[in-house]
Amino acid sequence: MDLRFGGEGYMFARVLSSAVFASVVIFSSSRSLAYHDAETPWIKGSAYTLRKAELSVGLLEADAGITDHAMVGTYWPLWFAGPVLGGPIPNLSFKGRDWIDGPLTVSLAGSFLFLDGSKVLERVRGSKSEAGILTVSTTLAASYRASEQFTSSLELSFSKAALVGDDQDASLGGAAVMDSLRLGATAEWRFSRLFAGQVKARTLLYRDEPSVKASFNPDAWTEVHANLAIEKLAPTLASNAMGGFVMSGKNVNAGLLAGYGYTWIPLIDLVWPKPGFVGEFDFFVRF
Repeated sequence: MDLRFGGEGYMFARVLSSAVFASVVIFSSSRSLAYHDAETPWIKGSAYTLRKAELSVGLLEADAGITDHAMVGTYWPLWFAGPVLGGPIPNLSFKGRDWIDGPLTVSLAGSFLFLDGSKVLERVRGSKSEAGILTVSTTLAASYRASEQFTSSLELSFSKAALVGDDQDASLGGAAVMDSLRLGATAEWRFSRLFAGQVKARTLLYRDEPSVKASFNPDAWTEVHANLAIEKLAPTLASNAMGGFVMSGKNVNAGLLAGYGYTWIPLIDLVWPKPGFVGEFDFFVRF
């Protein structure tokens, strides 16, 4: 889960110190600590998967191991978004890794999300409108365990986001499609049974110019078609870098990273057009 911090250093320090304090309290009460070794690796940002029948439930994500080499996941709160967004938001992810035991692990993952915003627009505008967002992504990852302490991972992700809208009262409709390709890298050094240091970086390798097409009917005899341009997009090679730590309890796991750069918007994998402080906080129970 990515959290974007504003430019106020005081607020950033308060968030950081509060998260650190809460994590230390939780983990200091755990009697048994589990080392993230080859049997139970840190799965986020890597090619590793959960084991068969293993579950991981976090603040936003839930994952389940189908086999020792495949897992499925979802952003579980979105399935209960009916009171706010007018209905559940279908979303699902899948990751499968190779069957070869060794220091190098390779995986292929995919995900999709569909948001139907029609009921929200009708509630706000008071008129019948249709709008939807569909995002699809594919990720190829490789992780290399150089030793019991050091692990490095690379991820190459392709994402497609499509937005479709239609306002029948205004006789206005349109669609926008945007493709992007990003590279991510993670390095982890586990220096104790409880703590590990992590460094992460992301770079936007490619972003096409989004194609936006709109049509408008000012009257019953006229139809206008237009190609529109979207400004203030993040530039190609937009990047960020973060550093921090992860902690591993018997069942409870947490990670806190902070840095600077461009923010990848969660769920739709689009890049915020302005750089700033970035942070990533993970908290999940694995059993």
